[in-house]
Amino acid sequence: MDAAERVAAGFLEAERRRAVGSARGEVVELDGVVMAFTNLADEGLNGGLVIEMPADPSATIAAAEAAAAGRGHSLGLEVERGRFPELEEALTDAGLTPLFSHPAMTVDPAWMRRPTTPAGLRVMRVVDGAGLAAMVHVEVDAFGTDLEVARGLLSMGMVRDPQTRSFVAMLDREPAAQSIATYHERAVGVFGVGVRSEVRRRGIGAAMTVVAASAFADADLAWLHPTAGARSLYERLGFREVAIWDVWTRPRRANG
Repeated sequence: MDAAERVAAGFLEAERRRAVGSARGEVVELDGVVMAFTNLADEGLNGGLVIEMPADPSATIAAAEAAAAGRGHSLGLEVERGRFPELEEALTDAGLTPLFSHPAMTVDPAWMRRPTTPAGLRVMRVVDGAGLAAMVHVEVDAFGTDLEVARGLLSMGMVRDPQTRSFVAMLDREPAAQSIATYHERAVGVFGVGVRSEVRRRGIGAAMTVVAASAFADADLAWLHPTAGARSLYERLGFREVAIWDVWTRPRRANG
């Protein structure tokens, strides 16, 4: 398996875990597509991941859209660009378009740059409700996540999962940052790296990335999907692009 394939496999497992860790979450298996629904009020937390080429792309797209609609969600399908060209053609024929794209970036944790931890920052693994409450505090501030969505997403199901490790950082006795690591076949996916707005630009985000990427001692690959604004941070740590993922949706119709 090359690095891009390992990312895809890890991404699938991470999406499954996020869904089943949510109180009302569920996973729906289709031909070539896995739909992972947290059923939280955030479209970004309810979508599908293409894992192989469907035998009948049009039928699978229709089934995915029906599964999403039946749960009150619009369809969003994550597809690694260029891996399934016939499916991309079928998505276009079905009237879907890429809403946005994000790269998959990887690094060998052993070769990752490790900046000095900012003074006064205390990083702890989250093991109980108090740690989750601190993460929720960071999540709402760092990403603008709705409070109830954050509580549903950052739940005890995540803490109990042996292949997921979550971290919160305290600064001046206040929650300052968070990160999440999810493990699959010696690859670690890094998620949810967030820093509260008032303490940004101090190297805290880099520190939390390194913590998550180093969470499993035998991992030989760390990967993530950065936002455009954070890409340069991860490049400085040694991450390099191995693939691009597109999120396909149906364009919203203008009113009237």
